[in-house]
Amino acid sequence: MLKTVIAAISLTALGGSALAVAPTDESVSLELDLTASGRVAAVLVEPGERVTRGEVLVRLDDASARVALLQAQAQLDSARAALAKLEEGMTDAQKEEARLAVEQAVASVDAAASALAGADATNEAEDAAADASVEHAVAALRAVRDRVRLSIEQRTAALERAEEDLEEAEDAVDDADCDDDDTADPTCGPLLQAEAQAEAALVAAQDALASGEVEDARAIQDAEASVETAKVQRATGVAQRAAQREQAVAAVRAAELARDAAAASAAVKASGASLAEYASALAQVRAAEAGVAAAELAIDELSLRAPAAGVIVAVNRDVGELTGGDGPLVEMTAV
Repeated sequence: MLKTVIAAISLTALGGSALAVAPTDESVSLELDLTASGRVAAVLVEPGERVTRGEVLVRLDDASARVALLQAQAQLDSARAALAKLEEGMTDAQKEEARLAVEQAVASVDAAASALAGADATNEAEDAAADASVEHAVAALRAVRDRVRLSIEQRTAALERAEEDLEEAEDAVDDADCDDDDTADPTCGPLLQAEAQAEAALVAAQDALASGEVEDARAIQDAEASVETAKVQRATGVAQRAAQREQAVAAVRAAELARDAAAASAAVKASGASLAEYASALAQVRAAEAGVAAAELAIDELSLRAPAAGVIVAVNRDVGELTGGDGPLVEMTAV
């Protein structure tokens, strides 16, 4: 299982591992670690490398876990053999009856599995669309910030020019030794008028700078809100699609149980075994299947995967070193 430690936290999911994702404007700093401990067997990335969501970054030694998987598989094979023995001795008619019942149940399993595959494909497409919406909103935010930066530079330059023009006009009035009431004087009149115009231009530049700051702040705020909305919509969609997938998985499981029940009913009638014996054998198969699934999960949990697309910042363990100690296993920036 993956543990991610960051500042502001909202929850999402990837492959059953709980992740923490901070809704910042453009990127998120992530510290990644594994719940499982062990010795590093492979480091598959290096600092500066771009990674995709779900990509394996580091693998721990899984030799013991694979031995456990082989043992679990052997137990499953043994349980299935015992179940098959109970199902021997059927007549051709009984086999046909069982075949039809099981085929009908298998068809239901196939339909449910097809629906699940369709849901997965739809989820993948909608996840990609949601990611694209977030990227578009982030790009728009960058564009607004660039435009605001240029606008501030232009308004500041205009203010500086207005100040210089006023200073020149005031110097001209002083040099001509003009008073404010010399407006009718053929020399001072135009100079005083130019001074007044420069003062008005300076006030206008100051007002433009102040009002532009308000507009710029509003534009950035709107763009940031668009980014947050896109992220919330993406997170909401992920949660909804995860719930829908759980329903599809449940439907597959229900169809599989119905299929097994059909097979059990035919087999019990044919073999003469008691229902309790058959149920016990089937239960052992199910328990062994669960053991295999748990062993496979244990192997998967020895791989550290990227919770999102981004760039690797640091890998803090080398091949052969043990996990744990100070610092996370991997540091990355999610974009």
